[in-house]
Amino acid sequence: MHNRHLRAIHRFNLILLVLLNRFAEWTFVPMRAGNYYLRCPIPGHTEAGMTGTIAIAP
Repeated sequence: MHNRHLRAIHRFNLILLVLLNRFAEWTFVPMRAGNYYLRCPIPGHTEAGMTGTIAIAP
């Protein structure tokens, strides 16, 4: 079992490390509207469903 998870928004080259049984807060200011794909880049985690989308309205 992994003791950490990564979250990444590849369009912005942002990566966040989250340790097991911990939480993290991630703040960024988007400069344009759009949908941004979020996923865990640890092998197998994206395929297991550790993904999401951040939708920024105009």
